[in-house]
Amino acid sequence: MGCLSLAAVREQFAAKFVGVELLTLSACNTAMTAGNKSNGLEVEGFGALAQRQGAKSVLATLWAVADSSTRDLMSGFYRILETDAKVSKAEALRRAQIALIRGNYQPAQITENRRSESVRFGASANNFPKFVKDENAPFAHPFYWSPFVLIGNWR
Repeated sequence: MGCLSLAAVREQFAAKFVGVELLTLSACNTAMTAGNKSNGLEVEGFGALAQRQGAKSVLATLWAVADSSTRDLMSGFYRILETDAKVSKAEALRRAQIALIRGNYQPAQITENRRSESVRFGASANNFPKFVKDENAPFAHPFYWSPFVLIGNWR
């Protein structure tokens, strides 16, 4: 099976997301358009298209994501939504992100072998200090928790 382009989704899935309360697109770059252009249309990707085609809210990503941290973030996000009927989607996402930052999360069960992930953080051209990884909170760096955006109905 090949990749679906935005044009194909627009044509083949028109109004197919009507009635969907929350569509989660936790793969890489699902909130972004193709290409690396910064022209203000970055969030006009698959996430925005799915909302225009009926999804009430879409959880999507702004850049490439790591498998293990995404798995744990999504597991925490859905656990929070499931256990507290009064919490909004935005609040569940916030709590799951904070759990990753603080290292207070339950690692999700690994059901298959995944490729190893290597992400390097160092001082950038803007002279920010080098990120020091905390073994007690291995996903505290914003790379792991901040690419997720909730589009549409946050409740």
